Amino acid sequence: MLPEQHQPLRVGRVEPFPPGRRLRVPLRYHEGSTVEPTVRLGQSVRALDLLARSSAPPMSTYAPAAGVVTAIGRTPTSSGHVRIAVELAISGNRNGSLEEPRQPPARPSDSHGWAALCDNFSLVNTIDGRPLSSTFRDMSGKIVEHLIIRAMGAEPVETAAPAVLLEQGTTIIEAAELLAKALGAGHTWLAVGKNFEQGRRLLARITRGTRLTPVVLPARYPQANIHLLVASVCGRTVPVNQRPEEHSVCVVDTATLTALANAALYALPATTSTLTITGDALARTGDYRIPAGVTVGEVLESVGTTKPTGIVVSGGPLSGRAMPHPDVVIDETTTCLTVLARRTARAHDAQACLRCGWCGDACPVGLEPSALMSLAEQFAIDRAAELSPDACIGCGVCSYICPAHLDLTRAMLDLKRGHLSSMRSYA
Repeated sequence: MLPEQHQPLRVGRVEPFPPGRRLRVPLRYHEGSTVEPTVRLGQSVRALDLLARSSAPPMSTYAPAAGVVTAIGRTPTSSGHVRIAVELAISGNRNGSLEEPRQPPARPSDSHGWAALCDNFSLVNTIDGRPLSSTFRDMSGKIVEHLIIRAMGAEPVETAAPAVLLEQGTTIIEAAELLAKALGAGHTWLAVGKNFEQGRRLLARITRGTRLTPVVLPARYPQANIHLLVASVCGRTVPVNQRPEEHSVCVVDTATLTALANAALYALPATTSTLTITGDALARTGDYRIPAGVTVGEVLESVGTTKPTGIVVSGGPLSGRAMPHPDVVIDETTTCLTVLARRTARAHDAQACLRCGWCGDACPVGLEPSALMSLAEQFAIDRAAELSPDACIGCGVCSYICPAHLDLTRAMLDLKRGHLSSMRSYA
């Protein structure tokens, strides 16, 4: 794991991001379901109007701003998937009418009711990209021993989750208590990094008299990984190929709780995402509330660049995904966008493995990446399986620390996925 960060984490306010001239809003749906737009070409829509609904179970998509439907088609998204999207030409007030009074929905009485509310208001757990309703359905009739709220960035450069905690602290506490009651959780924890002094002071004040217990964890990457987080907070081991819910643990982040509060208390659907926009090529870094349907190119145009842009990464530089072009739409599962200058993004030439063992020493789950890569190159599948490649969490630490600049992380993930044919490129 990377060294602990002792320098205090400072985060500012979450800045609103204007929707621009158009939005390509990706439609939300459950895996395996079909989705049908409820609008037609040329139709005018208002902010928060219904754009589409999926089947079995129904999940809704709403307009982030007022506009006219100009196209319905497929679009690439920052999560790596191609999804159906409704394109809106933004008109009138580009910020929409998100502050209009709305009738609060009836408070659900059971887990099925909460699941239906989550689907109706497009709620997604941004930690894993699954619909939040899946958590309620998975845990229906089961015991939830621990509910963990993550207020830590998934990567060292990511500050969106801490920023949301500072901005929406009391709302998050209220939503956490709602969620804990709905799930019947025995213990509710709110995890922050040790270097997040602002958050620690805030939690000491607003959790007093509640069922929430603040947990201060070392600010070491990849501490916020869902499996390491569960082990650190409640001492429970969850295999990488299993979900925390299978072990009576539910994990959500601060943005998910804010969206849940907006839906349950104010009948507001999820139409925005909170992102950290960072990188050495940008003029204005920070945390932004971005409407659904904004492209990577529009983000770069708005925040400005100071250097020639090299790679744009969905996520952080250690475990993120490089974007193929600026026309990719940022979807609801992306919490960080890293823009590297062309000079910074220049690749190093890989050398032969030095057998230094640094990758094994640094691996947070105790694997031997260099040994696994060597066995993969030899197509020694059985011997590689004995070293448990399925336990890889894809954090990128092994590649980061490798003095020979080997792409160990990619090799590990390819081996984990069984794509051994691609290993020829690592020889």
